Amino acid sequence: MCIRDRVRKNYLTIVPYLENKFKCTVALTARRTILSKYEKRKGSEKRPYSRTLTSVHNSYLEDIIYPYEILGRRIRVKVDGTQIFKIHLKEEDRKGIEGRLEALALLYKTMTNRILSFEFVKGVEGEKKKKPKKDSRKEGKKKTKEEKKE
Repeated sequence: MCIRDRVRKNYLTIVPYLENKFKCTVALTARRTILSKYEKRKGSEKRPYSRTLTSVHNSYLEDIIYPYEILGRRIRVKVDGTQIFKIHLKEEDRKGIEGRLEALALLYKTMTNRILSFEFVKGVEGEKKKKPKKDSRKEGKKKTKEEKKE
């Protein structure tokens, strides 16, 4: 069992204890390494996905919001080119995390230089049911050229 698993197992006891002790919002994250896209490597070594900038930033976000689940992510690009990352959380989790959101967004901004905004959503997005397409032709019968002319 790695350290991350041990910390996550005891997360709900560690974080409240530290928040009471220091009288501020506490978030635990793992130390991660970002490898440059342009760095030369030996032979055919590829950069592992877990070391890319995007992967590391997504992992930081998951660590910061750990006991709660992220339902969706949207990126809004303003006219001036700034990006705002909208994170969708469950409506049921509002009571537990609402007081910490500003501090967590500020922490993420200092770690990654990305602007976060949180939204609460009722239920899971993207689960629209597709209607089956109706076949205009009758099953088993194909119209011939003569039938089309009539």
